[in-house]
Amino acid sequence: MTLDKKIQQMAAGEHRLDPDQQRHYLGTFAERVVLLGTIADAQHPVFIKNLDTVLQDYHRKYAHLHLKLSARLDNALEISYLKAAQAIGIQATVVDEDKAQSPYGFVLHTDKAEQLSEIEVQELYPDYFVDEPTQPTKKSLWKKLFG
Repeated sequence: MTLDKKIQQMAAGEHRLDPDQQRHYLGTFAERVVLLGTIADAQHPVFIKNLDTVLQDYHRKYAHLHLKLSARLDNALEISYLKAAQAIGIQATVVDEDKAQSPYGFVLHTDKAEQLSEIEVQELYPDYFVDEPTQPTKKSLWKKLFG
């Protein structure tokens, strides 16, 4: 590609279909999405514990899955998601676009239109978003006697 052609191409702007929608869904189209979750959903401890199960469910249902992660997630969390996806054979990528203002922490999508009506992780897996019961702290002997 010549320098002149490259300059003309860059001046013309992006060559994506509906770039705003692609930015919103971390680089894919809405009709391809099979599961998505907000940043808070992606960070929920109970969901993280069950991430392998969720990914395996979708890997059985759909071929050619891709997991897109927001760069706004913590690096350690990104690595957990990347490892979980890789272990199952799902392609995973961290998306970091300057202009992207996506509310999503992760988007799981296929390479073709699926047109699913329910794709929100909290609607599909409500049990994974309840807070774990906390263990009552035991009082020390001194607290029992003098507390």
